Amino acid sequence: MRPDAWNENEDALLAETVIRHIREGSTQLNAFKEAAEKLQRSPAACGFRWNNFVRKKYEDDILQAKQQRQGSKKTRKRWNRKIQIQTAENKRSIDPVMASLNKIYDTYVEVKTGIEQLTLKLEQTQIALNKLHEEHAKLSNLAQHAKTLPEDDENYRTLLSIVEHANRLLRQYNNDDFAHEKTG
Repeated sequence: MRPDAWNENEDALLAETVIRHIREGSTQLNAFKEAAEKLQRSPAACGFRWNNFVRKKYEDDILQAKQQRQGSKKTRKRWNRKIQIQTAENKRSIDPVMASLNKIYDTYVEVKTGIEQLTLKLEQTQIALNKLHEEHAKLSNLAQHAKTLPEDDENYRTLLSIVEHANRLLRQYNNDDFAHEKTG
């Protein structure tokens, strides 16, 4: 007996591999490659053994594997059709949801833009208010200084009345601004 002779177990493994590939819709060449790795032989040797000796013993199994593959193709076609129908139905049911999400996003963008504009306006108002406070502090210092000057000097009295008038206007502006913020 030759040392590289095939035995029954190797024939059975080769047959099982080829028949499984037929059933799954794969090629015999792929089956020969897989069997070759398992049996430590070449794909050509597996193909030769299959076609010349083993195939004849498994004709019924091959026929059954081909029928299972055909049944599997029909089932696959039915499932593909069902999936296509479900995908179309899902698309129709998702369209209103997407429209709602787009409206929500548009509203979000509008609100965000409004907040950014109000933030900018608040910053500008804060800068103007800070300038007014600085002016108020300067005028208050001048008024304090003017009060310490002699009363009989006409120029100082005029300056004092101007400063007091400016202070009244600033207080009135602050009160109006505060009242506007409460109502606004």
